[in-house]
Amino acid sequence: MSVTVDGQARPSEKVVWLGGAALNPTITGMTIDGRPMEEAPVAVTATGPHALTGTAEGEGVLSYSWYTAFGELKKYREPTATFENAMPGETGAVVLVVRNDRGGVAWKFGALRAE
Repeated sequence: MSVTVDGQARPSEKVVWLGGAALNPTITGMTIDGRPMEEAPVAVTATGPHALTGTAEGEGVLSYSWYTAFGELKKYREPTATFENAMPGETGAVVLVVRNDRGGVAWKFGALRAE
């Protein structure tokens, strides 16, 4: 089985752990330009670029994925991504999802307002 990511077909595999625990990771921080992101929108300049940084702890190999409701993300599969090119006045969510190689997952929401 395969899935398409960034226009390329990639192999896909579902792993189910039986008799054990996935041991979900814990997201310990989520910042934009070094400022903590909370539920209240953090103001940023619309054009950017801005550094989104996530930190997490957990068992196994951790992988990071960033998502946003507006603007553009670069390096969105890294602990530090780049957010840019939002329209002035836009407000929206930013989500960090951290997975481990044992099937565990954690997510955290933040909000940005482009000015």
